Amino acid sequence: MREHGSLTPAASQRLWATLTDFDLVGTTHTENLATDDPLLYQLKDSRGIRSKVIDNLWVRLLDVKAALEAREYFHDCAVTFALTDKHVPANAGVWRIDVRGGDAEVTKVSNDPHGAADLSMDARHLSTIYLGGTSVEALTAAGLVHEHTPGQARELAVAMLSPVAPLTNWDF
Repeated sequence: MREHGSLTPAASQRLWATLTDFDLVGTTHTENLATDDPLLYQLKDSRGIRSKVIDNLWVRLLDVKAALEAREYFHDCAVTFALTDKHVPANAGVWRIDVRGGDAEVTKVSNDPHGAADLSMDARHLSTIYLGGTSVEALTAAGLVHEHTPGQARELAVAMLSPVAPLTNWDF
């Protein structure tokens, strides 16, 4: 099945039960499953899964303040980050994100992208962590985000957790 979708977890369970319960069907193929899709846990033998990682969803933040204030957050935090952005120079600088009760207040505190901050990163990396599928702590471990104040990568990573992995089920 190339494209699929359902409005509720119960509908998804019924959809997959119908498609995988046919007699004489030994193999079912699908595309565009999230890394935490419930189907992966519903299989009787998950060792039979053959998967590959493909490009699926791209995000590029054009308005840092609006984007960060529009999303939900899992945990409170107060973190500053120095941001470089060669494509949208107005985004470059030091930003402060204060999260309280799931809502963020984002303030640009300096136009210097190399100013003092808890973290420093490029706009590509901020866009990568935006949907919550990749953590800022993972990018820090990979050397893509630099942590100047110990523990702040984890603070932001926990705040930006997402209960589900990001995915678009339809190709565009």
